[in-house]
Amino acid sequence: MQGKGNGEYTSLYDFTIDEERKRIILLCENSTVFIYDLSGKFIDKKKISESLLWNIASHKNGFLFTTNHLTFLTGENAYLFYRFDKDFHFVDKDTHVLPKQIYMPSSVFSILQSNAGKVTYCDAFTKKFYIFDENQEANMQYSYLFSNPMPYEYYGKQELFLTNMQKYDFICDNIATNDRIITFYINQGTPYIAISDLNGLVITNGQFIGIIPKLCLAKGDEIVSLLSPKEMEMFIKDNKIGNVDSVNMIKNNAYILNFKIKNLNKIH
Repeated sequence: MQGKGNGEYTSLYDFTIDEERKRIILLCENSTVFIYDLSGKFIDKKKISESLLWNIASHKNGFLFTTNHLTFLTGENAYLFYRFDKDFHFVDKDTHVLPKQIYMPSSVFSILQSNAGKVTYCDAFTKKFYIFDENQEANMQYSYLFSNPMPYEYYGKQELFLTNMQKYDFICDNIATNDRIITFYINQGTPYIAISDLNGLVITNGQFIGIIPKLCLAKGDEIVSLLSPKEMEMFIKDNKIGNVDSVNMIKNNAYILNFKIKNLNKIH
């Protein structure tokens, strides 16, 4: 698939599985989607937007994209969310982007997630969490309330971000299972984990001891994480968040970890 020939791409930003039509959709450079069947056979490619799209999620009635605030600052292409139907016809857009382009620090993740018939998105810059229904409408949204939140301007400058990590609060990673939202965040340099329901009501909140796993995706109640061998060693040693169901190694330099979050009343 990778290359410059017919049906090939030179860079990959994100991908999703279209379960309804049994297709693999790749989001590549210049807001172009590459469409393949499940065997990897190329079907088609389309440039779908002049805005800069970075993430994609498949839904029952179409696709949802986000610019992650890294696109045009003004005009008709300066929006955070873009909706398309199953044939990649434009449907709608909403939520204006921030007044400056923001690059995500390596320690912060903010991506679209599809799971259990919903699409979720955590905007680390504005501290907002979105849940989209089957019509791709944001039928639920709530904000994280930090006592001293990291200013969004600091995210775009790595040195400024790193020198203020001990001072401000910010979200590291976030994912939604069937009925829980798991959020890792930093409070004055200390890592915490919060588990809430889909309405944002906090069930568990407390300091997290050990390495914070990268929350790649959720399927039902199971979470998939990608760890390096060193991270895997530390995670198993200090694991306090759930039961590890399976571990697979990729080419001796990474692990795919499947685990579930415990329903704890308190985390130490």
